[in-house]
Amino acid sequence: MRREVGIRYERPIRPGFGTLGESVTLVANFFAMKITNTHIYTYHVKVEPTRNAKDVQRRLLLLLEQTNNLTWQSVRSFVAFDGRETLVSSRELPQPMQISVRFFEDGQTPGPNLPEYTVSLELLRKCDVSKFKQ
Repeated sequence: MRREVGIRYERPIRPGFGTLGESVTLVANFFAMKITNTHIYTYHVKVEPTRNAKDVQRRLLLLLEQTNNLTWQSVRSFVAFDGRETLVSSRELPQPMQISVRFFEDGQTPGPNLPEYTVSLELLRKCDVSKFKQ
């Protein structure tokens, strides 16, 4: 005799739901956004000479955000960094895009004798976000 297993679509009972455990504050890495453009552009951030230390890379990108370079100023309001190797833009950036940045520590006085780095932004992908609109 053969018996078939039925499929149940009921959720399992959760004993003590909402009454057991500790309250926690949850921080999530996402945010709501209103999509007005049809594409999002992802760029690889490359620093030369190469710096492997995370804190130096992060500081260089912070200094890049503050630079007065005219090319950067024209696109600054459309971009977001992950603080390491990725930049996302709501507009396509001119290619190739290379910007010189002088490195100095927080609290140090900027000057012409400080080390200079070149930050390059290379297009990785162009994502059509119209598929995500509801």
